[in-house]
Amino acid sequence: MTNRERIIKTLLREKTDRVPFGVSLGFLPWGSTLARWRKESGIADLEPHTYFGYDQGFITVPLEQGPFPRMPEKIIREDSEFIVKTDWRGITMRNRRDGNSMPEFLDYPIKTPDDWKHYKEEKLQLNLTGRIALLDGFVEMSKRTDAPVQVGSFPWGMFGTPRDLLGAEELLIGFYTQPEIIKDMMITYTNLWLELYSVV
Repeated sequence: MTNRERIIKTLLREKTDRVPFGVSLGFLPWGSTLARWRKESGIADLEPHTYFGYDQGFITVPLEQGPFPRMPEKIIREDSEFIVKTDWRGITMRNRRDGNSMPEFLDYPIKTPDDWKHYKEEKLQLNLTGRIALLDGFVEMSKRTDAPVQVGSFPWGMFGTPRDLLGAEELLIGFYTQPEIIKDMMITYTNLWLELYSVV
């Protein structure tokens, strides 16, 4: 049984020759941890899944599932320890230069119903050609590997996506104060994702 078959059968609750165990099935080292392992082991190209004999994890179809074209990234300020920037999703965050913690999220792209209307019109159109531009190369690459393929990935989902548009607090309050906008965000993104996934 191949790795891909094993993982798919496991997800379908079908019989397999053994339980799959892969890095992406619950264990990914922090970037600085992996860098330290590489330095201390003397193995510059150390990859945990091959070194420890894990099954190869999922590979993700490279689709543009969020704002497209992406928002312009902008550094707002920086010092020796931190960088404050707005990322390609429109989220402003303060992050440690060494990457050793989660960012502190400071601001989000949607503040009003009009913001959502403009964002949806400008950034969430299907524009299939641009959103699937890397698909052909991915298909060829996936034929040369035994990894299972997944569509959809971080940071896209029913809670995470509107949270990244509004912020966690505003989203949770919004379920009560503006449920129609929250529902529209979820439906708009779901329809976009289903259209993209149907191409795959």
